Amino acid sequence: MACPFASGGISKRRFMHSYRCYLLDTNRRITTVEIVECADDNDAKVRSREICSANQSCHGVEVWDNARRVYCYPDILKAPAEHPT
Repeated sequence: MACPFASGGISKRRFMHSYRCYLLDTNRRITTVEIVECADDNDAKVRSREICSANQSCHGVEVWDNARRVYCYPDILKAPAEHPT
């Protein structure tokens, strides 16, 4: 059996990477976590927006790659509305 490293076969494959997409409510609290497999950061950003758009209770999303925040939508989450006293 030939070694895939010797022929360069393994380096030509495109590997998927796991990202965590945190769907946020209006108070910026996590309501749902979705694990998505994407080729790169840009694909993860696009996929997270699709997931958020399909979820009526989603008001924002953060995408994480382990301890690295990849993306936040909206870019700057607005502060929650103040409650009347």
